[in-house]
Amino acid sequence: MATNQKIRRIGIISDTHGKLDPDVHRIFANVDTIIHTGDIGKDEILTELECIAPVNAVFGNTDQGPLRDRLKAVLMLSLGTYKISVTHYPEHLRRILIDTEQYNIQCAGHTHEPLIKQEHNRLYINPGSASQPRGGYEPSVALLNIDGIEPEAEIVFLGTDMENP
Repeated sequence: MATNQKIRRIGIISDTHGKLDPDVHRIFANVDTIIHTGDIGKDEILTELECIAPVNAVFGNTDQGPLRDRLKAVLMLSLGTYKISVTHYPEHLRRILIDTEQYNIQCAGHTHEPLIKQEHNRLYINPGSASQPRGGYEPSVALLNIDGIEPEAEIVFLGTDMENP
């Protein structure tokens, strides 16, 4: 996706494994684009997400066939004034960090555990799993706002009543 100043709010989802909770539609209702960090499960998930907003996706370790053939392992996005790297595997982010210092937001999945961490002038986001959480967490996604001076991210647990989704 090319630089687009109109992108302000991003929905981030991972590890759907072929299941999309209907609550994702409500939580992502006001996003400008969606990032899926892999383990999609089936193409219909991306089709359904596309009904909400344009989707950028990478494949994960469980994605096979047409999904793996069509998607990349790593995406580099320019959204507004931010550079975003996307991959399924958190360990791949270390290599991206070394090779491309300019990417200041990094998104990964795979662990099925949500995490937002600011480190070395970079914002790291793992939305957790939208279908099969681990570590005692509930199913979750993330919202990223890049409209301010600093990017702001939050984890949203599915089924949570949000005042302003």
